[in-house]
Amino acid sequence: MNVGELEEMLPELLKTGKAELREDGSVFVDADALHIDKILGSGKVQTRMVVKAKEISSTAREKIEQAGGECILLS
Repeated sequence: MNVGELEEMLPELLKTGKAELREDGSVFVDADALHIDKILGSGKVQTRMVVKAKEISSTAREKIEQAGGECILLS
């Protein structure tokens, strides 16, 4: 899934409890729990996200970090 698509899904993920709004204002998303194996770099990222995934492309990582977020790789 592309990082831009993930960002577009955030309102619905938050509404259904599949993403978590943290006290610091970031949004935590566990891509593995959503059955998403890899986060790719297409699209825009404006939300500070903390993304946990098996794989995150370098472009996706760059966009997430530029928006103030972070990436957590599952081992």
